[in-house]
Amino acid sequence: MASVDNFSTILVLRQLARRRSIHRGNLPQCIETDAEGADADADDVDAIIYAWKDKTITYKDIIATIISILMRVIAVLLNVKLAVEYYQQGEHNYFIWTVVCLIAPMCVTALIYAKMYWNSLIYSVKCKHSELQSDREQQLEYYRLTIREESDVALIRLIECFMETAPQKILLMSIMLMQQNQITGTQIWSVLLYLINVPWTLGSYNRCIRAAQANKNKLSYWYMAPHLCWHFCISVSRTLCITFVAMLFPIWMIVACVLHAIIMGFVTFIVERPHFSNIAFHNFLFSIALGFVYLFIYIPVKEAPTRYKYAIYYISCSLENIICVLLFIGYAPVSLKQSTALFYILCSLAISFYYVGILCMCIYYRHFHPNVKARRNINTNTN
Repeated sequence: MASVDNFSTILVLRQLARRRSIHRGNLPQCIETDAEGADADADDVDAIIYAWKDKTITYKDIIATIISILMRVIAVLLNVKLAVEYYQQGEHNYFIWTVVCLIAPMCVTALIYAKMYWNSLIYSVKCKHSELQSDREQQLEYYRLTIREESDVALIRLIECFMETAPQKILLMSIMLMQQNQITGTQIWSVLLYLINVPWTLGSYNRCIRAAQANKNKLSYWYMAPHLCWHFCISVSRTLCITFVAMLFPIWMIVACVLHAIIMGFVTFIVERPHFSNIAFHNFLFSIALGFVYLFIYIPVKEAPTRYKYAIYYISCSLENIICVLLFIGYAPVSLKQSTALFYILCSLAISFYYVGILCMCIYYRHFHPNVKARRNINTNTN
């Protein structure tokens, strides 16, 4: 009976692999990897079968999906509570800006989320149920559906994190630095949730992209730590620097961010050519959306050498950060400068977080990158 089951599993895997639904279709359309290319021949199919034969959904994956849903709901509720508090305090300008930052980006992502999150959770539960029932064919099918949904969700969550959540927190932190009233618990919890959401979103994105490719295994938490620390520190530094200028020159900061996003998006569209849709204009709009993400972090959309791209991006952002901090030092309100310790701690954090992130990037590529790990394993086996 076991040999029959194994033969059935092989047939199913061959069928799925030849349709390339596993090999390529599970990734977000805009993400291109070295797995793409011509249709798989017999040797490629056998390699894919071997790589995918032990893939399944774990209880951790299901819990992670539930946590992502809860974090999204809590974030929205906190923002609504903040808007209500500003209205009750008579801070109508803060109320209006909070509502605008809440509703405008959320209108784009909310409808997509509602379907994708639910499907991802249902498919992962069905995959686990099929595994417990020893139904290998259904397990593989639901695993394929799960990672396809989660890859799309992870990409959209990444864009949402920096197009919706980050602007809200920049507004919130600007208000916290300028307001005369005491900082509320809702404001503190909202900022803390953002700080948790950034590494969580980045980790989910990295995990889903790797899970969607048969030739890439999951990285351990030890190997993911410097990667998450890298992007977390960079994004926090960028958020602080933008907050500094936003509280001083809000209109000019909006203009600068929009121009930055358009330029980065246009360059991405010309150089990277992300394939989000068969319609060129949709691909251009997607590139502009990535441009807003690039205000905070850089995410390659193609699996290709990134050394020079990172160098140009991080040198440019470093100069921007220095300018933002200098403007903050020169034009910050007197009331804030009077709190000398807080003032200089904020300036120091904005700069130091950035270079700690750069250091983590160097450590990651030097010791923890999957290619380094693979070479190390090859050398070990050879010796």
